[in-house]
Amino acid sequence: MKNKILILLSIVSICATLVVCSLILIKPNVLLRKPGGISVKGYAVQKVVSDIGEWACAINARAATQKEAYLKLKNDLSKSVEFIKSKGAPADAVTIGGISAYPVKSRDKNGYLTEDVIAWVASATIGIQSADVALIYELNAKSSELNELGIEISNSNTRYFYTNLESLKLELIGRASANARERAQKLAGTSGGKLGGVLSASQGVFQITRPLSTETSDWGMYETGTIEKEVKCTVNVQFAVEK
Repeated sequence: MKNKILILLSIVSICATLVVCSLILIKPNVLLRKPGGISVKGYAVQKVVSDIGEWACAINARAATQKEAYLKLKNDLSKSVEFIKSKGAPADAVTIGGISAYPVKSRDKNGYLTEDVIAWVASATIGIQSADVALIYELNAKSSELNELGIEISNSNTRYFYTNLESLKLELIGRASANARERAQKLAGTSGGKLGGVLSASQGVFQITRPLSTETSDWGMYETGTIEKEVKCTVNVQFAVEK
């Protein structure tokens, strides 16, 4: 009988250990949790300036035949490279993607496509990545000059990034945690208590937004359309309260 009880206790202990381990795997950001105490949210924000940018667009060349479309695209790409260089970019920084071509077919009186090919369009992407974000900004602002050169562009896209984000995240977690403790101390003081140790702590998602934006996302945001950004961090902390 005694052996059966010992075996039963062992099984219960093993099951409890497995449950705890599974909880750690499911919620690794939960450090410790005990009942009671004060739960607060800490907040920290830092303005940053992007230190790298990307600009890219598609160059489209239309002609009567596929060969003529390719030749026109080659000439338009050469003009586009010169345009980028004229803004201060080195030629070796410009990248050109793969070239593709497709036929343009006519439509009948009902608007349906026919098998008659009336033109060909050859297309390729051209772009640049640079730490000179002012250059990227200028390329985006003045990309319409390519149209003035007789070059058809589409899908123009500009993105700005901040590369020191990971170290900044660590700093913001520390600042948000300190903010949480300050708030908890004030709450505990108003109730006549004394703030104790941390019972639990979890980190929220980072929100990287345009300045003064109130946008948030459950999965976190990363705004790439602006040079200046705000990096926001929240932490949820539960403190013990001693009387």
